[in-house]
Amino acid sequence: MTGRLQATLVLAAAVLLAAGCTGGSSSGTRSSTATSIAAQPAVNPAIPDATRARAASYAGFRAIDPCALHDPAAAKAVSGDQVDELLPNLDGLNQCVLRLTQGDFAGAWTLYLEVGADYDAGRRRDAAPETLGGTLTYREESEDGTGCDFARPLDGTSAIVLRVRNYNRGENTPSKAPCDLGREYVEASAAVWADPPRRDRGLTSPALTLAELDPCDAASALLPEYGDGAELHPTGPFTCGVRAGYGSTGKDKSKETKKKGEVTVSFTVEEQPLKLAGQKINGIDHAAVAVGDRKAVAASSKSGCRTAVVWDENTWMVADAKTENAPKTYEVIVIQTDTCDTAQATAEKVLAKAGRR
Repeated sequence: MTGRLQATLVLAAAVLLAAGCTGGSSSGTRSSTATSIAAQPAVNPAIPDATRARAASYAGFRAIDPCALHDPAAAKAVSGDQVDELLPNLDGLNQCVLRLTQGDFAGAWTLYLEVGADYDAGRRRDAAPETLGGTLTYREESEDGTGCDFARPLDGTSAIVLRVRNYNRGENTPSKAPCDLGREYVEASAAVWADPPRRDRGLTSPALTLAELDPCDAASALLPEYGDGAELHPTGPFTCGVRAGYGSTGKDKSKETKKKGEVTVSFTVEEQPLKLAGQKINGIDHAAVAVGDRKAVAASSKSGCRTAVVWDENTWMVADAKTENAPKTYEVIVIQTDTCDTAQATAEKVLAKAGRR
């Protein structure tokens, strides 16, 4: 689906999801575990043995729709606030944020949801286990009382994590503590959490085609630049780095290959990603770049070069469907390199490997 996405359409899809999980009709094949979502996913041979199991798990997590895990109607019911927006989060396509409002631009609760968050045995030992709606979760409360996290394990090292936040104080202090509201919300959404919905069920719109891809596959286009033994290192469902390995002998590499820095490829969303082109902000230059037939912006700083490439100009989302000129949020591929001198050529290789939208 292309064109303008109105937030109300996303919300409607999520509400329908809640109905479907409580006995209504649903489409697609449902799975009981996250790891079964992608049956025997292919893992790139350049991923080291120690990371291969993790990479296979990431394939399963990419298949889960984080925005379909949210239930706006339940959030409204447990908070008493109005739904403001429901959008993928800027930190990755495996995350989705639901914001609530008290009206008149007064912020209220923010519910961050991440699929495949790091959550190992140590975190679980330190957290408080709670069974909510028949689903085992682990609860962690912030020291300042402004937040509370609930984690639903997906495997031994990962979880679906809900982060409940409200920073209002004084006369706007919420009537419920974050953990109380989060507990009620998880209980209301437990059926969905127990059986995470797949993206291919089409429960949210538009379909994010970039989320169907593996960032390590895109990053693998750069492997030849690092020579024999080059490695791919996935650090999240939608982030992968490529760097020099030890090679077959370890000492046959050229000095250029040895010193070549890691390149990181990430799939995410950004609001108006091209708006900074031609500007210098806080000492960072933002230059317009053409990557094939796609538009991009390369930001040069002391820490390196960040190139954000718009994946599909014809598909976007808006937080406020009622505002005529509401800023648009697009899917982007972000490529982090040592320098902007090679950013365009690097981006072209990555995009060519990623394929057409």
